[in-house]
Amino acid sequence: MIDITAFKKSLYNMISVFLKTYDAKADQDADCKYAVYKLPSSFNGDKDNSQNIHFTLEVHVWDKNSDSTWIDDMCSTLDNSLTGTSIVTVAFYYTMERISPFLPIPDPVDDIQHREIRYLVKVQFL
Repeated sequence: MIDITAFKKSLYNMISVFLKTYDAKADQDADCKYAVYKLPSSFNGDKDNSQNIHFTLEVHVWDKNSDSTWIDDMCSTLDNSLTGTSIVTVAFYYTMERISPFLPIPDPVDDIQHREIRYLVKVQFL
């Protein structure tokens, strides 16, 4: 079984250095500069020939501003922090690589900027 708690704690610590961070869903009264990370609901992900598990991590970033400069810069900062990062726990070794550009997501509210970044997480058993 994957130690997802240790992974989530490490992920939260890496992202929250830069901005307010939530797991799966932001608080209803959240300020508009924040990130939400989403992990799959099941960790039976794809297995490669060595039985290592792969799954997708989504990081969403929001900003209330008609100018996209801040959010694009923040996505670059987060990506530099996450891409190539390794997280080591007692039984697992996690690595992350970006698999999508900073995807703009339309928001029904004017002046809300929303970006999604997807990462392939590879879990190797130690």
